[in-house]
Amino acid sequence: MLTRDKDFVKRVLRKKIKVGLIYIVVPVRKENYPRLAKIIKDNLDKSIGKLMVVYEDYAEIISL
Repeated sequence: MLTRDKDFVKRVLRKKIKVGLIYIVVPVRKENYPRLAKIIKDNLDKSIGKLMVVYEDYAEIISL
């Protein structure tokens, strides 16, 4: 699941995530979406069942 909704992430974190959750911190714009898509793609295998927090230039993978 891909979201920019902070409140949704907080609610979901209270439950066990089986597939994974991608939270994009920065606004998605025409100028940055190719870079954000690459960051997500490059980290997708590591994020199964975890929370991936996507920033402008990197992703943080958090075990739940």
